[in-house]
Amino acid sequence: MHGDVEEAIATYGRLQESEGSSPTGWGRGIHTRILSVRLLGRDGPTSTYSPGAPLRFSITLETDGTSGLTLELMLLDSLRTNIALWSMAHFEGGSLPSERGTYQMVIEAAPLWLASGTYILDVYTALPMLSWDHHVQDAMSFEVPFSNVAGRTWDFKQSYGYGFVALPSVAPLAVAQLPDAGAA
Repeated sequence: MHGDVEEAIATYGRLQESEGSSPTGWGRGIHTRILSVRLLGRDGPTSTYSPGAPLRFSITLETDGTSGLTLELMLLDSLRTNIALWSMAHFEGGSLPSERGTYQMVIEAAPLWLASGTYILDVYTALPMLSWDHHVQDAMSFEVPFSNVAGRTWDFKQSYGYGFVALPSVAPLAVAQLPDAGAA
């Protein structure tokens, strides 16, 4: 497509949504099959994330009801560096439903102040501490078009090499003058 950056991003997002997020060839595990993975914004599926908002994903999967199965999400940057992990078993203390069926799960993680750039989500089902069941690498990708914790004009970008997550202060900066060490 030819056009300005904003128009290209919007067009790409519409194409992703119209094609769905379940490419053929995702395969299946022994007990589960991941069917779709979507990033959710305030108004539904989206291809962009606004830093500081809750990070929400919709996962649709099938399970045979095997007890103890879990869901794991790994957030990566565009170079496939691990950024964050969400774990149903280890962080939520839960497991997939123990009744055979197709389920949609909406995960709402704490807000992150991600640097602008591209992010990738790998999705796994597993028997915790035993084996992976179904792994979908690059299940979806999304963009963070701009990032600045204070709303200023400087864009905190992945490509600058300062990291992937900004650490905003939760209280005003405390500054105190100390006595001159050379004065006695």
